[in-house]
Amino acid sequence: MDYKDVFSEKGYQLFRLEEDIEKAIVDAICDKNTRYILGIPIVINNSEVDFDILFKYTKDKKVKDDLNYILSITNKLISNTRNKKKISKIIKNKKIKKNSLPDLQEFRETYQKYISLKDSIGDFQKEERYYLSFLFSKKQIEILYKIKYRKKLTKTEKEYFSRIIKKKLRAIKESFNLADELLI
Repeated sequence: MDYKDVFSEKGYQLFRLEEDIEKAIVDAICDKNTRYILGIPIVINNSEVDFDILFKYTKDKKVKDDLNYILSITNKLISNTRNKKKISKIIKNKKIKKNSLPDLQEFRETYQKYISLKDSIGDFQKEERYYLSFLFSKKQIEILYKIKYRKKLTKTEKEYFSRIIKKKLRAIKESFNLADELLI
């Protein structure tokens, strides 16, 4: 099982699906992949994390230091009050070491981008978002959301819709019968 799958399931859309969130978080830290590390606060906010199990997976002292640092940042960003209280207890009276991880501002920017994207496409069902992501970029999905819910488009969005998105939608509509035949 891959940590990238777990992150996807818990809302950080760079990833796919899995169950063991605690192991996924530790694996992301161990791999030192900044994009995944920046997604940890999002995943913790969207999950019920067992922090005891999380720390059982961390054998290396540097990984524990990195985890404590990430948790201290996560505590400043997330809205999930249950996890926030648990994190506060964990990091209380601990000396937090930054090491080579991204700073608070990078975590905050990633988290805010996620929140704004979630807000802008939040009313699409999870399954709809999943299938749309195969065909459209995040920005295109935002525009589709605005059109579906009759929100005002900027001039640029209108032009982009007519030049790109509308053509894709027509192609999908016209090829629907073909796809239906081929998938039987």
